[in-house]
Amino acid sequence: MKTIKGVEVKELPPVNPGDLSKPTFELWKGVLGRQVTLNIREKGTPHKLHYHTGKDPSKDPERIGLIVGKARLYAENNKGETLDMVIEAGKDNVIELVFEKGVRHDLEYLSLCIILEYRETPFNSEELDMRY
Repeated sequence: MKTIKGVEVKELPPVNPGDLSKPTFELWKGVLGRQVTLNIREKGTPHKLHYHTGKDPSKDPERIGLIVGKARLYAENNKGETLDMVIEAGKDNVIELVFEKGVRHDLEYLSLCIILEYRETPFNSEELDMRY
């Protein structure tokens, strides 16, 4: 898959390809953490272009898994390189996204999307490190 410096996009096949009635996927294998957040986003749900400062260890880097759905991913690193692509996940694959701090990114939800967000620290709305 196409990528730029500061952004990883991986299409992950199921770890149990012999039983696709209950596909199982491993995201961030070997990365220890304290919280996984499940987000359900309807088609067209607003999501602004933003970046993270890295003050929050969970956003350095930010780890997101598109479990089900279709979205347009836009990202821009500090070298001015851009990534603009449609990603889709479902029964046969999931999409793992990793954004380094300072990388501006946005998802435009083109269908109902189910997303997991991996966090190294519990979410604290008082100390957001997101900038627009």
